[in-house]
Amino acid sequence: MISEKQVATYLNSRRKGTTQKEAAKKARISVKSGRNIEKGKRVLKKERAPSTREDPFAEVFPAEIVPLLLQGTRPGSFLLKHLQHLYPGKFSGNQLRTLQRRVSRWKLAQD
Repeated sequence: MISEKQVATYLNSRRKGTTQKEAAKKARISVKSGRNIEKGKRVLKKERAPSTREDPFAEVFPAEIVPLLLQGTRPGSFLLKHLQHLYPGKFSGNQLRTLQRRVSRWKLAQD
């Protein structure tokens, strides 16, 4: 699947006179996908539905996790064990990936 941004990048490059191969490379798509874009046959990524679940870390993230992250990078497993120690029974091991994603988004927002 190709995103709208990739299509726009490809078409802008082609308008500037670059070859299909160069434009496809800039847009990070295949040359065949580039040809399909030019023919009007393009399959775009579907928009993701917004999350239907509440963030289980919303209450504790700013108060408990952010200070630890500001001290230095910590692995998600350490952070989850820390939360499990502070709040027994509230967080399960199955929520590790959710916490890792939350930490990744926080780090991106800091840059």
